[in-house]
Amino acid sequence: MQNEIGSEFCTVPVTISENGFFRGDTKWFQSGRTALRYIIKDIRSKKNIHSAALPAWCCETMVIPFLEAGINVEFYPVYMKNKRLVQETERAGRTDIILVMDYFGYTSDADYGSYPGTVIRDMTHSLFSKKYVDADYYFGSLRKWCGFYTGGYAWTDDTFSVLNDGELTEPEEYIRMRRLAMEHKQLYLEGRIKEKNYLDEFALAEKMLEREVGIYPAGRRDIMFAKALNIDFIKKKRRENAGYLLNRLQNMAVFQEIRKDDCPMFVPVLTDDRDRISRKLTEAGIYCPKHWPLSEYQKPDGKSRELYDREISIVCDQRYTVSDMQRICDVLLEGEA
Repeated sequence: MQNEIGSEFCTVPVTISENGFFRGDTKWFQSGRTALRYIIKDIRSKKNIHSAALPAWCCETMVIPFLEAGINVEFYPVYMKNKRLVQETERAGRTDIILVMDYFGYTSDADYGSYPGTVIRDMTHSLFSKKYVDADYYFGSLRKWCGFYTGGYAWTDDTFSVLNDGELTEPEEYIRMRRLAMEHKQLYLEGRIKEKNYLDEFALAEKMLEREVGIYPAGRRDIMFAKALNIDFIKKKRRENAGYLLNRLQNMAVFQEIRKDDCPMFVPVLTDDRDRISRKLTEAGIYCPKHWPLSEYQKPDGKSRELYDREISIVCDQRYTVSDMQRICDVLLEGEA
């Protein structure tokens, strides 16, 4: 067996019965970006939209669908102050749309129900945390939580008015490549193959996704797995692992505690020497992502830029035990003052 931590998932923890977690009218898509593209198209079918406010700390995949639709994007500041993450959504003014999110599964008390425009809540990070009822639209991706080939989803308390499900066609080649990559990673972890060809296969699948400009549904397998997902197991393991990490990495942590409704996606930390620490972890077979690479579409101010430059997301997911978390901390803190 290979003692590797992190990187892409290759399994989905499921139960023998449906979890009843997702709404019956949930729509399923290839990715979170596809779901957002669908939501924007639905909003534009109902009203004139010219501007949108997005968090300054975000992935470019959240920005691109708005630009594709010819919508002007503004960014509201997101930054650290007194060891707390601050989102200055009041700086968004009165844009037609505001996109909001909680980060990495750590809940906030923010409520956007009184915003004068259309509220879209990105649930990618907070899906298994507390229930939110302050938005007009909700969307996200399950690929960040376990081994889904597709896994985008969206719902609204209104009625979607565009694209009947029968008009959508599964992205078969993309699903095939994701499936192949996951199968090869599993064989590598089991010691049955020595090559890491799955890295190229995952990368190829991501390039396919980046090239897509249409709206594609989730695979049938992923919809079935989502409805049988073992959410209690995921939450228990992640809270347990994150609790250990926070106990040892408190001084570096973006979020200082795990609240009762939190289900951590990662334990994000800030460091002044990120490249060296990231390299040290990688050399030990520990792969922790950085959120997020800056693109030409993002223009964070000085306060928000710090997060892009200093953040590392420490893995805490259900694949691992507290012993694995101890290993991560031992490597990360070795030789640190």
